[in-house]
Order: sequence, then structure tokens, then C-alpha cells
Amino acid sequence: MEYRVYEGQPPETIVEQIRRLYEMIFQISSERMAQKMKQVNHLLAIVAFDEEKAVGFKIGYESDFEEFYSWIGGIDPAPIEEEASVQN
Repeated sequence: MEYRVYEGQPPETIVEQIRRLYEMIFQISSERMAQKMKQVNHLLAIVAFDEEKAVGFKIGYESDFEEFYSWIGGIDPAPIEEEASVQN
């Protein structure tokens, strides 16, 4: 597992992976989330990778001069489910 930190807007290839994860986890369109990522101040995204595949993310941003808002995150349930089935 590798963790990468992006200060500001991540590269488009990473944003697309985050969007796919978001839609898989929350079962809704990622359009609104992607738009908000472009609009907030001092975006911070931490993304977990299994090899080159994004398997988790946490996103936050500066909500005012002295406050950081921890906004949204999630993990791909597939690796957890696979590990549980191997253990059984």
C-alpha cells in the first residue's frame, strides 16, 4: 500500500480514479464532488494505492483562514471483502 498526498487539484488521471471510487462507494454521480474539488481553497487529497490502482481517498480543504474541513473519503470495499473470504 502506498499513500500519496496532493496539495491542490490532483492530476486528472488521479481525479478520475477518485471519481470512480466515489461512485462505487456512494452509488451516486461524482459530478458535484468533482466540481467542488475545483472550487475550494487549499484542497488536500490523500489517496491510497494498491500498486497503481486507487483504493481509498480522503479529501479536505481550508474552510476559512484558521480552519481545515475534513470533507469526504472512502475505501474500495473489494480488497476487504477479498481478504475476509481468504481468511474464512
